[in-house]
Amino acid sequence: MTTLTPNATPPLSLTGTFSGGATTPAGSSTSGWFRAIFLPYSPRPLRTMKSKFLSVSVSVVILLFVLDATVAAADLLPIAGTGFNYDIVVEAGKSFNDPNVLSATMDGINTWYEVGQNSSAPTTGIPCGQTFTSLSDSWDQFHLQPATANNAILLAKDHNIGTFTFSTPGAYHDLAILATSANGSYTINATLNYTDATTQVLSFRVDDWFTTSPSYQGSNPACSAYGRINTYGYYSDGLSNPQLYEFDISGMDTNKSISSITFYSPSEDLSSHVAIMGVSGDMVAVPEPSTMALLAISGLGLLRGVRRQRAA
Repeated sequence: MTTLTPNATPPLSLTGTFSGGATTPAGSSTSGWFRAIFLPYSPRPLRTMKSKFLSVSVSVVILLFVLDATVAAADLLPIAGTGFNYDIVVEAGKSFNDPNVLSATMDGINTWYEVGQNSSAPTTGIPCGQTFTSLSDSWDQFHLQPATANNAILLAKDHNIGTFTFSTPGAYHDLAILATSANGSYTINATLNYTDATTQVLSFRVDDWFTTSPSYQGSNPACSAYGRINTYGYYSDGLSNPQLYEFDISGMDTNKSISSITFYSPSEDLSSHVAIMGVSGDMVAVPEPSTMALLAISGLGLLRGVRRQRAA
């Protein structure tokens, strides 16, 4: 039996980041992170065709694994952007009846409050100004705007259009919209505006913020507030309502960069209110130049080793 004899050089460990991905500790699943091991390859002539085939196969598999890591789909992470046009959250330390706190409410009467605002139930409310993990999918994260600023793209009959503009345009495999509605469920059109001036219209149904079923109309709860607020005080139904939902949309052109999303509510219902409160996405990973150089060097080393074996 022929034994493969590798070089004495220890394995090379590579770590790095992709453009658009967040750098995280090794072992985390955050977008764009990779950790690969290049096993040492011996250019020494091998004694049999079988051993030569095995050695080359191992090297090819390892290289393909690294290449695959650069294009693998990542988690849904918050996308920074602008376009939030209403403040619909009462911040901690303030009162609902303070005229400088809100610019709108969810349904004309009731609205959200920030975690810590209700001193009798300080853990209830929504975590404004923070990044949190979706209740429906532990791989997905969203970020809420501060309660002291505009924190929602609010759609209603008299202002039924709003645009979320990406701070940095990018190509995405999938997008997730953090949204909810009041006084019923409504279908929203989302127009993806690409940097090449083309557009693509997708749609999703936004469900009412009070529902007794976590899977109502196919929606997925991302954050539960356990209470809402109005001029008279707080209200809780004893369940986890009201809810912010995660609505996943796909089918976008992954070869194009998205610059913004325009949301449109075609509803003619005077009482309808839809709040878009965050956007997350699974960005198409683009390797850093240094990463590509390392992969190219590895590939050349592999080809050189194969040629030497053939010459032998």
